[in-house]
Amino acid sequence: MHDPFEVVGVFFSIGLSALALYAGWIGVRWAHRKMEPGKLPEGEELDRIQERLARLEETEHRLAEVEERLDFTERMLAQSRPELLTPPAEGR
Repeated sequence: MHDPFEVVGVFFSIGLSALALYAGWIGVRWAHRKMEPGKLPEGEELDRIQERLARLEETEHRLAEVEERLDFTERMLAQSRPELLTPPAEGR
């Protein structure tokens, strides 16, 4: 007859091998899933993104215009009344 520990060892080896193969299979599936490209927005979601992008571009344009106006105002103030742009003295 066979030794009972021999039989247990064989079943243990088979079970461990099956577990390793299953873990490898799960690892391969996970790696393939990570390598797939993401889903691109479509339809209504794409329209909303394009609308937000257009609003953002318009806001950037308006901000640039406000910066130009602010620079112009600062130059005008500096030419007409330079004392307004200098900080007050501490002694006053």
